[in-house]
Amino acid sequence: MFVKPGLRPDDPTQPLQVRGPDNRLIEPGGQVVPDTQFWFRRLRDGDVVLAEPPAGPAVEKGAAP
Repeated sequence: MFVKPGLRPDDPTQPLQVRGPDNRLIEPGGQVVPDTQFWFRRLRDGDVVLAEPPAGPAVEKGAAP
């Protein structure tokens, strides 16, 4: 699942700083995380929000890489 940090309650213009179970900060633009209880709790608590991953470069069908 792709998540982004939620907004700070004291300053809604700023994202929260959220650490994963490996103690690394989540990217402000969001990142893919595993579907685990840890991340579902972060979603429930509002620390992170579900988001759509950014669209990558368009690749035409049949085009060589």
